[in-house]
Amino acid sequence: MVVMKVYTAGSQSIPRIGRNLMTPLRFSLCILTLLFFPAFLLAGEPELEAWLKEQEMSGDALGISVQWQRGEESGALTMGREMVWGAEEKGDPVDGQTRFEIGSITKVLTHLLLAESIGQGKVKDDTSIIDILGSDFAFSQPEVGKITLRELATHSSGLPRLPRNMVPMDALDPYKGFGDVALMNCLRDVRAKQPLRKGYAYSNLGVGLLGHLLGKVHGGDYRSTVIEQVLKPLGMTRSDFTDKDVMAGFQNGEPLPIWHIEDALAGAGGLYSCTDDLMRLGRWGLDASSSQVSLKVDTQRMLEIVGEASGGFQITPVWHVATSEKGPIYFHNGATGAQRSFLGFRPDSGQVIALLVSSAAIDPTNIGLKWLGYTAREIKRPPVDTTLIGHYRLTDAVTIEIAEVGGTLTGQFTGQPAFVLEPISDDWYAFTISDASLRFLRKDEKVIAFELVQFGIAQRAERMEKPPAGKGENESILLSEKELDEYVGHYQLSGQLIFRIQRNGRTLDVQLTGQPSVPVYAREKDVFFYKVVEAEIHFERNDEGQIQGLVLHQNGLKMRAGRLSSADR
Repeated sequence: MVVMKVYTAGSQSIPRIGRNLMTPLRFSLCILTLLFFPAFLLAGEPELEAWLKEQEMSGDALGISVQWQRGEESGALTMGREMVWGAEEKGDPVDGQTRFEIGSITKVLTHLLLAESIGQGKVKDDTSIIDILGSDFAFSQPEVGKITLRELATHSSGLPRLPRNMVPMDALDPYKGFGDVALMNCLRDVRAKQPLRKGYAYSNLGVGLLGHLLGKVHGGDYRSTVIEQVLKPLGMTRSDFTDKDVMAGFQNGEPLPIWHIEDALAGAGGLYSCTDDLMRLGRWGLDASSSQVSLKVDTQRMLEIVGEASGGFQITPVWHVATSEKGPIYFHNGATGAQRSFLGFRPDSGQVIALLVSSAAIDPTNIGLKWLGYTAREIKRPPVDTTLIGHYRLTDAVTIEIAEVGGTLTGQFTGQPAFVLEPISDDWYAFTISDASLRFLRKDEKVIAFELVQFGIAQRAERMEKPPAGKGENESILLSEKELDEYVGHYQLSGQLIFRIQRNGRTLDVQLTGQPSVPVYAREKDVFFYKVVEAEIHFERNDEGQIQGLVLHQNGLKMRAGRLSSADR
């Protein structure tokens, strides 16, 4: 059975329903009086101020720091007071120098280290892993050794999201203890007996490895190298890998410890920083060619779009790219166990924004992109091979359902969340989140089974003639089209997130802002369930029997969305 592990050091895409971060243990500390403080508004814009006020009222954040610039105008908004995990309250209000975990925004600095190393003549874009590790290093999959530094930086290496041998000793600090030896052991065995898929697939392993290799190139480790070669020249003096004075995380009304990422994967998400420093980085990105910063980075290369990312975004060797009506938006976001981050800039309008949030429940990506003028691009995906759709029996207790969701092929093992399958070659599909692949087997052109290839072992699963008991339509009831039409409409989860519900024949399709449309099925009147994630939608009626809202039930949480009138949409 495939091992499914998701520990997020950030993601480039707008949040998805069902995105599994972690379910931390709960701590009971006598510091809950720190939760509610008025927002400190130094200067701002109505949209950002309204967003911050909404977060303050929700009680979901321990602290928030926002800074922005629009041409000659700039400002800052903050909420909360500094509280460091395991220490007494500092008492100082959060400000631009308050340090947070920035998660995958660290990747931007790692990518700049690659650009700087190229500018210094130490490596090239096409320098390979084996060029740095040496020909004596043995790979179970020889193609892994040929992966280039550019492929690592642009998430096109074919490596999975996380190392398969990453076994956290502490669920609240999952990267801690995964060091250089573990990274090299992973590299020897990764993708054994599987082909490499060179299309975009976001990989913490890939960028962590990139940082580790660049440290070797400079004769040291990644953390000291990126500080000397990139952070200091940019003037990011409050950014480093020491956990002193770092804001605690926050989830379910309680503070949580921060993450500690060893040097082996620190390049993927190990930095602690503040909005003062992130704004320095954003302003430099806005006009790097005229900057006095002493970096040898090719500024044209930094902004050159080199491929498609997920979610309708594109990618450069440094940034992810969103679109506005008048020009590109360069950005990156981040997520650790209980903190969230966003940094973006738009050259044509002179806008820069940095948001740091101590909360597992508040992702600033949507407000950051909206403030920058984001307009969604049409996502064009190749057609799904519908001959693969069906149920397969892996063991007596475990089946996997292959389905199409929003134009994407997905798989779901018994009792596990759904995951995306990305095509590699004819009948080969990769798990991008783990070190595994599926190879579908045919007889007379008909799909009869698949092989799950993991840890260098192939395990066969036969195709089932009909779904297992308790799966698929056996769980659902059919409502009439008239009954389903009652639920059609828009429901506001927050200021930025809206559920759009439409009828599709005898089912409902649900779309959350920025996400693909996903079908839900009626378990009973007013109760619908997802098949792609373990979640349900319960509709609420008023005394007259009219639908007035919905409640999303997921991961033990209940999130209400009120129904919008047509005038409010």
